[in-house]
Amino acid sequence: MRRLATIALTAALLTGCGTGTSDVRPSMCGWLAQYAPAMQARAAEELDALPTASPLRVLIEDYGELRARIRAACGRGG
Repeated sequence: MRRLATIALTAALLTGCGTGTSDVRPSMCGWLAQYAPAMQARAAEELDALPTASPLRVLIEDYGELRARIRAACGRGG
């Protein structure tokens, strides 16, 4: 659960940076952490267990959107 809180805090801090168009450089494309499928599945189960109006749920979903945008900007699809 502490890792989930760290992810949420990171997402909250990063949201203030994304007000305009992003300048994703090729060197940035390796910054996304890779998570094992089992860990992703467990995190998805924990996310699903959160109440719909949970602020933590919103932050984590925003973080997922940010990761998708970075992957798309790096040519890895979204």
